[in-house]
Amino acid sequence: MKPHIPVMSDEICDYLKTDGYFVDLTTGTGGHTMKMLEKTGCFAICIDIDIEQLFIARENLSKFGGRFIIINSDYKNVGNLLKINVDSILIDAGLSSYQLESERGFSFKIDAPLDMRFNPHIGKPVKDLIKELSVEEISEILIKYGDVRNPQFIAKKIKEYLPETTFQLKEILISYLKRERLKKEIAKVFQSFRIYVNDEIQNLNRGIIGSYNVLRDGGRLGVITYHSKEDKIVIKTAKDTGFKKILKGKKPSRDEINRNKKARSAKLRVFEK
Repeated sequence: MKPHIPVMSDEICDYLKTDGYFVDLTTGTGGHTMKMLEKTGCFAICIDIDIEQLFIARENLSKFGGRFIIINSDYKNVGNLLKINVDSILIDAGLSSYQLESERGFSFKIDAPLDMRFNPHIGKPVKDLIKELSVEEISEILIKYGDVRNPQFIAKKIKEYLPETTFQLKEILISYLKRERLKKEIAKVFQSFRIYVNDEIQNLNRGIIGSYNVLRDGGRLGVITYHSKEDKIVIKTAKDTGFKKILKGKKPSRDEINRNKKARSAKLRVFEK
């Protein structure tokens, strides 16, 4: 399995640097946190809903001794989890290499059960939800979370065949999608179901509001998004919550994109309380 490369880690350190409390709400395997611990004197609070990734993060960060703690929880709960005011917070809304290469159904490149849950103990897998949802509901998910073309037709075919694995879903899509932009359209369908099953948009909303409540005055929030719907939610929720813009939609450098293709759609925004 390829090691996960944290996106825009230098920019994160530049804009969120602190010798106080740094909170990584999407710790994953610890890439961003490791950079912050290396480059600043911060104490890191590492939060993630994915317990499997946190086991790896604990090992990766072990060299920093007592400078971090790990909490297994959904980042939407940050407002209730922390009883102290912190200096900087990071939300990275993307998937890690570990998740993409795991057998939990996040990627159409690996044959696995069609699950897609960040926490396999919460909610139902996608394959079960497909059986329960109507064609109209599936179509709405495809439109709302992926801007998928011909969503009603694709929803009918998914409902007709009721796929239970990633490859079964991919084969359905290959059979009925047009050849141009095929991979991109398949990725959009997978993205749509992943966002839906994990309630990602609402969680992002609540995570931003909760972050505002636990940040000290002058504290900063950095958010990395990967598609326009996430980005619009971040802009609106941050504004409505009372955050001030510090950095407007910075993209990764060309050099970083060349080193890490997964970074190409990333966008970093930084806000201050």
